[in-house]
Amino acid sequence: MGPIPIWASRRRDDPMRMVKAETLRRVPARCLAGRARAVIDVDVRGALRGCVQPILCVSFTRDRVVPRRNVDAILQEAPRATHAVVAGGQFSGTRNASAFAAEVERFIANAESAT
Repeated sequence: MGPIPIWASRRRDDPMRMVKAETLRRVPARCLAGRARAVIDVDVRGALRGCVQPILCVSFTRDRVVPRRNVDAILQEAPRATHAVVAGGQFSGTRNASAFAAEVERFIANAESAT
């Protein structure tokens, strides 16, 4: 038996658990696995170095899915990128949506004022 998914430890009426369950009902496992395999080996370093558009990199204080070294790799290739940190774990974009939205709004406002 493999590890228990993070969302499975949540209450049955938890919005994240309900959305994840709906996704798993609608999307075949082979499709999800295929999508994951398709992005694992994608190297976007060149695209980051050449990107002239503002970049927002959002990370979470207790992220157990995406390690901090990934954020550091993005910032190394795109030093002008904005890095915002939102309290919580990987799924805090849905659970802490107001904080996440505030960071996006701040980024957009700064990008618009720079032009």
